Amino acid sequence: MSRILNSFAGGADLPSATSATAAPDTPDAKIVYVGSMADSAINAYLIGADGKLAPFAPGTLKAEGPVVGMALTPDGSRLFVTIGGLLSTKVRSYNIAPSGALTATNKPAKEVAGSIFSLPAVSPDGRFLFVESFFGGTITSYKIAADATLTQVGQPVKAGDMPALPSITPDGKFLYVSNEGSSNLSGYAIGSDGKLTPLPGSPYTTGGTPHGTAITPDGSRLYVPETMGGGIAGFTIGSDGALTPLPGSPYKAPSGALPGRVVLTHDASRLYVIDALTTQIKSKVHTFDVAANGSLTPSGRTPADSGVIFSDGPSGWLTPNQGPTAAVRLTGSDGPTLTFSADGSTDADGTIARYRWTFSDGTSKTTTTPTVTHTYPASGSRSVRVTVTDNEGCSTDFIFTGQIASCTGSSAATATLTAG
Repeated sequence: MSRILNSFAGGADLPSATSATAAPDTPDAKIVYVGSMADSAINAYLIGADGKLAPFAPGTLKAEGPVVGMALTPDGSRLFVTIGGLLSTKVRSYNIAPSGALTATNKPAKEVAGSIFSLPAVSPDGRFLFVESFFGGTITSYKIAADATLTQVGQPVKAGDMPALPSITPDGKFLYVSNEGSSNLSGYAIGSDGKLTPLPGSPYTTGGTPHGTAITPDGSRLYVPETMGGGIAGFTIGSDGALTPLPGSPYKAPSGALPGRVVLTHDASRLYVIDALTTQIKSKVHTFDVAANGSLTPSGRTPADSGVIFSDGPSGWLTPNQGPTAAVRLTGSDGPTLTFSADGSTDADGTIARYRWTFSDGTSKTTTTPTVTHTYPASGSRSVRVTVTDNEGCSTDFIFTGQIASCTGSSAATATLTAG
C-alpha cells in the first residue's frame, strides 16, 4: 500500500516542513527528505508502517541557503539539491548512508545562472542530472561521476517561458518540462551523452500555467495540470517522444479548484489532482479514474483535505511501491505431469496478483493463483520460471521518472526451478 506525502508549507503529513517545494522519498519507502526554503535546511522523516512520519535527525542538515529542489539517484545513494540565491542557483550533492544519514560530498557546486528557482531531475540510469532555470528559460545537463562530481554537457538548451518541474520517461529516452509563463510543454530526446534535443512538434500547447507532469509507468502517456486553465491535459507519448492530446483532453478540474500537482497510482488506474489554490479554506486532493484509452473521469470519491492552503512544486508523492519476491517449489508429480507452487512468493506492501509461468518446453501460462499443473513432453528438461506481479502492477522493472522511484521491481520477482 502506497501513501501520498504532502509537504508544502507545513502540510498535515510534514508539520515542521516550512515552505517546502520538494520531498523525495527513498526507494525502500523508509525515509522522506524535505527541502525547506524558509529554514534553509534538509529535513528528514522516517515513514512508519502505518504511514505516520517521525523526525529523523541523522538525515537533517542545514544548507547554505533556501533549499528549492531535490532529486534522489535511482539507487537511493545520493541526493542532489538546488539552493536558491539572489540571481542564481547552486547545485550541491549529499551521500546517503544505508541508515539514511546524509553527509555532504564536498564536490564543487555548479551554478545555474538566471534563476533562484531551479528543480533537478536524474536520469533513470543515474548517469545524468538535469536542472532547469525558471527565470533563465533553460535546462542544463550534467554528467554524474561516481564520486558525485558534475560535468556540464554542452550548452544549456532553450525552454519556454518560466520552465519548471522536469520529468523523464521511465526508459530514460525523453524529458519534458512545463513552461508556466508560455503555457506549453517543452520535450527533449536525451542522447547517450546526456545532450538534449528538441522533440518533433515541441513545444506542445496546454492551458494556462501548466505545472508538474505525471508519466505512466509504461511511458505511454503524460498528464499535466493547467493551474490557471482549470483543467488537466493528457497526452499520448509517441515512439519518437512527440505528444498527441488524449481523447477529451483537457479534462475539467472540480469547480473552484486550481490544479497544481498530479500523481498517478502505480498501476495508472487513478490520477490524484492536488489543488495549488482553491476557493475552499484548504486545498483538496481529487481523484480521477483513468480509462483504458487514457481519458479521465471524476471518480465521485469525496476529496481529501491536503492540509495546506497553498501547494506548489513537487509537493506530492506516492511512496514507492516495493517490488515482489518470487519463490517456486515442486508440490506434485505424476510421470510427465508436474505441479508447482509459488505460494512462498511475497510482497512487502501488498499482495501477489499474477503469476507468469514459463516452461522449458516453450509454453507459458498466466494465473491469478499460485499453483499450476503442467504436462511436459516425454523427454527433455523439466524446468519452470515464474515471474510474479503485485497488486499495484510492480514486477521486474524498476520505474523512475526523475526524482523518485515509483516501483522498485527487480530480478527478485522471478524464480526458477529445475525438476529433472
